[in-house]
Amino acid sequence: MRAFFAFIEQQGHPLVLSVDLAARLEPDELAALRACGVLRPSSPRGTPKHAAREEISAADFVRLLRDLWSIDPRGLPTPGTIFEEATTLGWCGQGPEEREVVLVARRRGVQGVLARMRRILALVLTERWLEPAQRAKHGPGAFVAAEALDAALVVRGGRVVREGVEAPGDEARAAPSSRAPGSGRTGARRARVLVVPGAKRFNGVTFWRLDDRTVRVGVAGRFHKRTFADLGMGHAQSREPTKVWEVLLAFCEGHGYLATSRFGGPVATKKLVSRLRASLRAAFELREDPFHLYERGTGWRSRFVAHPGPPAER
Repeated sequence: MRAFFAFIEQQGHPLVLSVDLAARLEPDELAALRACGVLRPSSPRGTPKHAAREEISAADFVRLLRDLWSIDPRGLPTPGTIFEEATTLGWCGQGPEEREVVLVARRRGVQGVLARMRRILALVLTERWLEPAQRAKHGPGAFVAAEALDAALVVRGGRVVREGVEAPGDEARAAPSSRAPGSGRTGARRARVLVVPGAKRFNGVTFWRLDDRTVRVGVAGRFHKRTFADLGMGHAQSREPTKVWEVLLAFCEGHGYLATSRFGGPVATKKLVSRLRASLRAAFELREDPFHLYERGTGWRSRFVAHPGPPAER
């Protein structure tokens, strides 16, 4: 992906020749960027190959970043260009760890963003824009942190993902037999997930708690019964429900709300909610965050609708 961001830096505008892209990018990178809409054809049919152009879609590029960094735009419009010095994409994190996320697409904009006096994550196009002293001062966890996109984004399995972060939906795509016994660090196999089809957004999903082991799920006017095992929330050895399943039931009991005190305090609950987030993304094959940002005094709130009991007879 480094070549792609170097290309953006040099280009300065959204229209690019397809032959130039093919000469600079690896085929899998080019295919992944086209698949997620970041690169879109912009030439009429019949245009000779040497003259065919593609557009770098600012909207799809921003949507990709918002998905991968779980950024909540809070009503901010999707930017029409990615070539500004600095553009606020939204906010990530919860509570005291919440920070504004700013995309810096011009080298001259880096210093100004890093000098801001509020908690920020600056996403800069390339590592070359950060001086050694800036990298040391603005590393992960800093009050003003900086992350280089050319180092953070990679192509894996035909998709653009964050380096070192499991892509949402990977759990559903990895069958239990995809690893040989004993391979990897532990030899553990992933739980098989029975995907719930038809969901476009989590706000179109409804859960009803049927009993301690089963929920009913409503999506697009259709209903599906799922156990904890169907949703990949069972222990591999004991085949009993995990705490992640208990958290899902707790959201049902709370009509979509969850206080942090129930599962051992804020830190423990945050970890469980994070695991539930990954499981739900896999079960519905969605990259959207199923939860709103944590709010002090309110706790966690789901984007999906949740009920503590079965639906009324239809």
